[in-house]
Amino acid sequence: MVVHKRVVWRALALALFMNAHADFFFPLTINYMGLGDKEIVAMAFLYLGVEYGLVPHGPDHVGVRDERATVMGNTMLQHAPSGVPMFMHTNLGKPTGWVPATEHTYVRRWVVSLLHGAAFPQVMARAAGVDDFEMWYYRLIRGRRCFFDDRPPRHW
Repeated sequence: MVVHKRVVWRALALALFMNAHADFFFPLTINYMGLGDKEIVAMAFLYLGVEYGLVPHGPDHVGVRDERATVMGNTMLQHAPSGVPMFMHTNLGKPTGWVPATEHTYVRRWVVSLLHGAAFPQVMARAAGVDDFEMWYYRLIRGRRCFFDDRPPRHW
């Protein structure tokens, strides 16, 4: 969600209130768009007449490829309205403070996506303005003084 808080503050406050009383409000979202906190935000905006838009692109599934599936998704890629990758949300294998000690022991997690296929690493690197997004990300974590671990690549 990308919002201009000053413009939509009342709707966000209403959504907060509704989420704080989820036992009452969540059932009201059945057969609407889903059942949960994100759907409550849309309800609050609608109730107050605050305009909002939806990105025309659904989330892309990003992960690795193996014999069981085309993409073993561990991350959702969200796009800007223009279709350019905007941000990724890790679902499985969330980053922790423990990272492999070297780039050699780092195991890539974002090598393919349903939408972009095997070209995903190049698409993400171009969108981020870096040569190799995943190594940029690894170096960023490493540079923030995370804890390093010398276990072999198969562990990761």
